Amino acid sequence: MLSLLFNGAEGSTLDELKSVLHFKDEISFNNELKALIILLSDIKNNELQITNTAYVQEGIEIMDDFLTIYTHTYSNNFISFLSYIDFEYIDNAQYINYAIQVITNNKISDVILPEYINDDTKFVLVNTVYFKPRWLDIFDEKDTKEHMFHVSKTQKYFVPTMFKNSIYKYGIIESWRCSFIEIPYLASNNCHFKSFHE
Repeated sequence: MLSLLFNGAEGSTLDELKSVLHFKDEISFNNELKALIILLSDIKNNELQITNTAYVQEGIEIMDDFLTIYTHTYSNNFISFLSYIDFEYIDNAQYINYAIQVITNNKISDVILPEYINDDTKFVLVNTVYFKPRWLDIFDEKDTKEHMFHVSKTQKYFVPTMFKNSIYKYGIIESWRCSFIEIPYLASNNCHFKSFHE
């Protein structure tokens, strides 16, 4: 999402994005983005769907440079939509949330609250990633058990948790006060990192 904003921003907003993303210009940034796209497209045996949707207020004209990047770099590699809507309608949040819910196979819903959209809203950019991997070493469903999950220091819930005895790469990030293990995906150089906070 920040990459789309990078290509559509100017002035102090662009300066902030350059600082956050550590890029000096749009050309080098977009070259890196294309390399990332190639890497992502090489992921096999896993379900990966990246969707970008730009919701634009009816009557607003989008810059040609942004449209070129959006339609060529993004639409050719990811699923990308450009939708003109009237943000004055109260059900716009529900409309956007429904689209997110469909894209993520009902895993994510109610991202946009109605109060997030008002008369000043002219542009909403939504980036959705649905990733369902296949593990190199498959977890047995019968070993999934309810386990305590800590949302914060005061909130905790029981959630279905996969268990498995195996050998994994392990590391510690002292500054975050957490440890992690690396779980490889099937036929891929990509891994899932599961962290454990102290």
